Amino acid sequence: MDIANAELEESKRSKDAAEQEVKGYEVELAMNEASIQTLEARNTAIQYEVSMVGSDLDVLKVFIGPCFISGVFSSD
Repeated sequence: MDIANAELEESKRSKDAAEQEVKGYEVELAMNEASIQTLEARNTAIQYEVSMVGSDLDVLKVFIGPCFISGVFSSD
């Protein structure tokens, strides 16, 4: 009977340890998911900024390009 009780207690300890380990993994997973979401938001913001710079560059090409080119090739 003592052996069975000891085995039962050991099983309970093992179960508790496994549950604690799972909780630790769940916390780690939640932290990783939050980090991924943060990185995705940063990536989106950077893509937006790159797009805006590209648009600004296109506008500059339209307005400054012809003036610059005509200035370079003028005979004055």
